[in-house]
Parts: sequence; structure tokens; C-alpha cells
Amino acid sequence: MAVTWVDYLKAVAPGSIVFLAAYILMEESAAQYAVYAVAVALMVYCQIRLMPLGLSAAGKPKESADERVDSDDKSA
Repeated sequence: MAVTWVDYLKAVAPGSIVFLAAYILMEESAAQYAVYAVAVALMVYCQIRLMPLGLSAAGKPKESADERVDSDDKSA
């Protein structure tokens, strides 16, 4: 997968900011832990939506395992 640091930071930044704000601004309580949970969920959501998924051209396999099996059968 081709993911750059910029893509990763854009995806993680919103949740990280919420997490840090809860840590700094709220006293230790159940509400603080609820905001932590929301921040982690936001990080996961942003990673799913903002990070490019898929293989780069360099990461693509030349042929799948099924094609290799088929080509071996043809030669036999």
C-alpha cells in the first residue's frame, strides 16, 4: 500500500486533537474517558475515509496464485 506520512497525519490529526483537548481541558472523570473513546473512533473513521487504500504499481503482484497454477497445468 502506498501511504505517505502526509496522508497518515491528515487522517490521524482530527482525532488526535480531540484526544489532546480532552486530556488537557477535562478533569479525570467518566466524561474524559468518553471523549477519549470518541477520539479513537474519530481516528479510525478518518483513517478509513482519508487514507488511500489499494496497492501501488510497485506492490501489485505480477500474477496471482491461480494464474500460476493454471500456467503449470498447461505445460504438463
